[in-house]
Amino acid sequence: MRPGQEDDSGTAPYPGGTYPWLVVAILLIIFSVAFLDRVVMSILVVPMQRDLGINDLQAGILMGPAFVLSYALAGMAMGYLADHHNRRLLLFGGVALWGTATFASGLLENFSALLVARMLVGLGESCIVPATFSLLADYFPPNRLGRASAVVTIGNSVGAGGALLGGGAVLAVASTQALVPIDLFSRSAPWQQVLLLFGALSLVAALLVMMIREPERRRGDAPVADHPRAGRFLPFALQNRRAILLILAPYILVALCLNAVSAWIPTVLVRKFALEPGEAAMSFGLITVAVVPFAAIGGGYAADRLSEMRRGGRYLLIPALAPFAALGVTLIWLSAEYWLAMTGLVLIMAVGSGLSNSVFAAITEISPPAVRGRFLGLYAVLASLIPVGLGTTVVPLVNDRIFGEPTMLDASLALLCVPCILLALACIPNGRICYERLRSAR
Repeated sequence: MRPGQEDDSGTAPYPGGTYPWLVVAILLIIFSVAFLDRVVMSILVVPMQRDLGINDLQAGILMGPAFVLSYALAGMAMGYLADHHNRRLLLFGGVALWGTATFASGLLENFSALLVARMLVGLGESCIVPATFSLLADYFPPNRLGRASAVVTIGNSVGAGGALLGGGAVLAVASTQALVPIDLFSRSAPWQQVLLLFGALSLVAALLVMMIREPERRRGDAPVADHPRAGRFLPFALQNRRAILLILAPYILVALCLNAVSAWIPTVLVRKFALEPGEAAMSFGLITVAVVPFAAIGGGYAADRLSEMRRGGRYLLIPALAPFAALGVTLIWLSAEYWLAMTGLVLIMAVGSGLSNSVFAAITEISPPAVRGRFLGLYAVLASLIPVGLGTTVVPLVNDRIFGEPTMLDASLALLCVPCILLALACIPNGRICYERLRSAR
């Protein structure tokens, strides 16, 4: 279907010209600044601990649970608002909220206040997925929606890399001089200046949202009377609870390892190899930018090829890649050489990114159309609460209770990640049987 033509449901034509791609560019920026504000805390742990006296567990809470609990709890409500109200205004409000909260974090000087600010960041960002992809579905016909969505989601790696590279550079500069020649910045610590700058960037991005025109909502190809009632997902989930658990568990366990490593690797590099926080952030940022986009695309392509070659083949990507993640975290732990540790980090980021990109196609392949959206939503909630919430906090807990030595964070990462990957692999035989059964019954 060409832009400007009516779709099969008889509604107004899709917007034509270049404007829909301007919307994509704006949403790409929104995704980027969202991940900028989400990831930046991982590079600020050491200077924040030095200035505020917080411990590793408190730092982990700021990076994970403080953000993810409000993000996950508000997700369904934001989905409802995106379905029934103006999505542009919802997105503007969310960006403005998380930008203000990030900016305010640069003015705070105690753990409790930072905890509240990070919860507000999570609340603001909970609107981004439902509002963004609802807007895209009304701007692009189905045969072009995948490309548009792919461009927008590049913002994940752009924002994460920007937080690490840009944040590291900003942290280094702010250590010698104020970033902006105004009193607010000159009186602030370097880590506070990073938060002030990133918060200001998000507030500017909020203004860009107002350039988006709210499109007409499309009814889709199916008549409204054929749409499933909301109550049908619960019987499906209960009837297939064991299969769903076995299928999703390996993806979630690998994601748990990826989030734990992403949250704590800058601190590991500082403590193990005596890097400055800015240097550690830039090293991690370079790997993120160089590896993640290509690994995500490659993982999706490999999963498609496996699916064409054999039934349930997409699911076989997990046992093919997961052992390399175990090798990677072991290298980080046991390597005395910096370059070997970086090799391990490359392996972990490549595996995690490759699998995280393929999981949504896997869920789509096995879920009945009537419950597909809620099946994806279930994974999104679990993938937020477990990997992000636990990945940031279990590592310092293990380190405090078992090793009791700040320099042993790398060992704590290995003690969490290697068993998780082994457990993920143990789920594969029965998980594949369940995968093929659900796929055949779809």
